[in-house]
Amino acid sequence: MLKLVFYLMVALGIFVPTRLKAHPPNLKEKFNSQSFSIRQPASKEDWLFFMQSEQNWRKSLWKFFSKRNHQLKDWSWTWRLAWIRVCEHDEDQWCSRIMYQGLFDRALIVRAKTANSWGRRFYGTKNKKAGKILEKAFHLSENNRKGKPMFVKNRILFALKNIGGNSNQILGKQLASSRAETQSYWNNLQKK
Repeated sequence: MLKLVFYLMVALGIFVPTRLKAHPPNLKEKFNSQSFSIRQPASKEDWLFFMQSEQNWRKSLWKFFSKRNHQLKDWSWTWRLAWIRVCEHDEDQWCSRIMYQGLFDRALIVRAKTANSWGRRFYGTKNKKAGKILEKAFHLSENNRKGKPMFVKNRILFALKNIGGNSNQILGKQLASSRAETQSYWNNLQKK
């Protein structure tokens, strides 16, 4: 009789037995284990864990792989974007290296994200060195396709404007003058 009542309650939706979910694996252990591959794209779970982790833990993770001669270029593009994002406002040397490497990455999306982040990182500082590094990135042949500038060049110009300072404004104007497309973009930036 009790069994019949139980099945009736389940059928009517009054009582729905739920299965207990197993605890997710300890992701810190996963990142530090041999099973973690930096060349595999980040899963949603791993990405969220990584983004919510303490910066000190991320620093130790970076150092762990750096000691094994792995640089930003060796990671999957999703992880490269994650590293750029978490280092955007961190001025430690290890993050500065990651940001620099991001400007010269093989993936266009990583270079563009890094240029955006570079502009936010040095916003309003009038930092000449940051401008010179952006100039070097602007001249990468990979930032052109069939002789035309790709959108990453606009991101670099925008970063130069955000960094500010007379020298960066002159540099931006000079870089933009190389093509009609970039010149038009730079002119529009000056109106804002």
